[in-house]
Amino acid sequence: MTQQHDTHSKAIGYLLWIFGFTGSHRFYYGKPITGTIWFFTFGLFFICLLY
Repeated sequence: MTQQHDTHSKAIGYLLWIFGFTGSHRFYYGKPITGTIWFFTFGLFFICLLY
């Protein structure tokens, strides 16, 4: 069994999550499509910040 190491810093992920309406946390974790959607809709009109 191979253990996969996390390549992203959780601290940076949480810091970017604070500015979640920009979608920056989605880009950081390698999800550019949803990051773009979040960026242009301001976090899906701020609803997704509650999720």
